[in-house]
Amino acid sequence: MRSRDRRSAQRISLNEWESIDNIILTDYRRFILIRGNQAIFGQSLSSLADLKKPKSQIPESKIDEFLQLTDTFFDYREPKTRSADILQEELSKSIADLTKSILWAKYLVILTYLKLQCQELMFFKLSALSSN
Repeated sequence: MRSRDRRSAQRISLNEWESIDNIILTDYRRFILIRGNQAIFGQSLSSLADLKKPKSQIPESKIDEFLQLTDTFFDYREPKTRSADILQEELSKSIADLTKSILWAKYLVILTYLKLQCQELMFFKLSALSSN
């Protein structure tokens, strides 16, 4: 893949996460904490050269930095929404999710009912066969 294609593919995939206010992006070596579309904390646990060494270890200072990054991530509190448009959008998403959940619950109830009916029918058929 050409460099330009790779960059545009990364841009497209990053745009999917644009609406999330608090996220950590990682390739399992580097970690970037992003808040409000801005990188506020970046850290690399090791270099590529270190990974090629047979017995590489992560320095204690890097572990401390990583723990600071995770603490910062988990200490995040989502700001209260004040805009009516944003509240309406969030509520409509919640209602859509709730509607899906209700539909799935109805579906499961119907399947359970049908399963019980089939079991009952099989029981009567087996009872009729065994009585003959």
